[in-house]
Amino acid sequence: MADLSQTTVVMPDKPANEEIELYLTMMGHFGAQTGMPALRVNVANADALHTGATQDFLVLGTVNDQPGLGKLSPYLPVTLDTNGVHVKDTQGFFSGQEHAWWKVRPSEHITSGDLQTAGSLPDTLIEGIESPYLSGHSVVIIAVKDTTTVPQFLSAFLKSSQSSDIANTVSVLHGNRFDSFR
Repeated sequence: MADLSQTTVVMPDKPANEEIELYLTMMGHFGAQTGMPALRVNVANADALHTGATQDFLVLGTVNDQPGLGKLSPYLPVTLDTNGVHVKDTQGFFSGQEHAWWKVRPSEHITSGDLQTAGSLPDTLIEGIESPYLSGHSVVIIAVKDTTTVPQFLSAFLKSSQSSDIANTVSVLHGNRFDSFR
């Protein structure tokens, strides 16, 4: 919905000022794109991520203080933590599962660790999946490395959000450049 009335933004329990800035900037950006202010969005903590949840989710925060990242980890093909980026084996993880958002043919088999991010922890990971709680709904994660990289992410995102730089299931930000992966 354009007013985000079916969306819950999952924030850390005690968001830092930079995480609040991230939330407010994203809400303003979405409103600018749809022409409808995000007046009906719900804001909650990670407790909103549970079986039976009937809304779409936008999970925002830093790697260190967003518990929603841990709750969603079993469902994510790619995770980010202080030790780096972790990619699940797409053949084993997704074999036999039908998801419109992720179609991996045998020729596209990716094994864990094949996602390269220039040898360092990315500044931000953006990832979208179908909700594990209700078919037809989505979960989008914006996991920022730490609060110091929020302004850099916002600048790069606002420049790239209308381009093909941010595409597919996973996009990672290094500096001011996004790389996207299927």
